[in-house]
Amino acid sequence: LFRSGFGKLIPKGTRIYVQMHYNVIGKETTDQTSVAFKIARKPVHTEVHQPMSPNQAIMIPPMVQSHEAVTAFVFPVDAKLHAFRPHMHVRGANVTVTLVSPDGKRRPLFNLPKWDDSWQFFYMLEESIAAPKGSLLEVVANFDNSPANPLKIGRAHV
Repeated sequence: LFRSGFGKLIPKGTRIYVQMHYNVIGKETTDQTSVAFKIARKPVHTEVHQPMSPNQAIMIPPMVQSHEAVTAFVFPVDAKLHAFRPHMHVRGANVTVTLVSPDGKRRPLFNLPKWDDSWQFFYMLEESIAAPKGSLLEVVANFDNSPANPLKIGRAHV
């Protein structure tokens, strides 16, 4: 997942938890989850940090077809952006990510106009983007919590 020379330090004794998300598909099935780690074979010159910007206060009203939620992350130090990983489950409709520099300039970075819960991947940028200290990463997500949402149909506990 990381570019050559980039890595994430996992200190000795670290506990790693795996959280699985399953969607109803209309039939009984089984899962054989596996986890793999890729060990760096060459020197790592850049440690990757993966801060999250979850908005734990999102309250999506029932039966609403369009509900906007905004999350922001302020960079405490100079950083570089390499990828995004939206996470909205079956209620997600679309998502955009914008970098707002300390002087207020806005730079659109990512736009996923039609969310699909099966696409919760990392989206790698072609080139890393500088995020100076004080920059704000703005994530605007729209949710569809209505019967019109085709991803919700027939799904339990969504």
